[in-house]
Amino acid sequence: MLLPVSAGHRCFVYGTLMSPEVLRTLIGRVPSIEDRPAYLPWGYSRHPVSGRVFPAVIENASDKDRVKGLLLSGITDEELEVFDWFEADEYERRSLPVSLLGPEAGSPGGGGSCESDATEVEVDADVYIWCAGDRFLEMGSAWDFEGFCTHDLKWYLRSTVRPCRDDYDRLKKLS
Repeated sequence: MLLPVSAGHRCFVYGTLMSPEVLRTLIGRVPSIEDRPAYLPWGYSRHPVSGRVFPAVIENASDKDRVKGLLLSGITDEELEVFDWFEADEYERRSLPVSLLGPEAGSPGGGGSCESDATEVEVDADVYIWCAGDRFLEMGSAWDFEGFCTHDLKWYLRSTVRPCRDDYDRLKKLS
């Protein structure tokens, strides 16, 4: 069920933040996840960042596919601040319309429509868009979430996510 905006922020995630383990390590919980497929508007594409295990989304008018991800809701102000710290200067948080496909859970006809004939509902959500330049992206490649979870997740939690959260907590204590 779609939570009202008053219940916190909505955030569309398309990369490592789709992992419940990453969310738990970073913010201490897994927020509410919309149970319908979520997509960015046309004109955006997802690519691996060269030499890294995470992807980036950029504006790309020539892309023929939509970026699929998850819509998180009920994000607190502090959790959004943690996401900002985690994404650092390479990403810019923007509010974009996100499309949800299919009927809302519990609504008439909500029992399982095909994505191809599903109705779209648009909501605004915060999205982290890459702003560090295309030269750092593998433009001809697709990022693989399952591959990330299988091969890189444990290392990523230990080497990136946990240290990031520890740094955030240290700085918070100083302020």
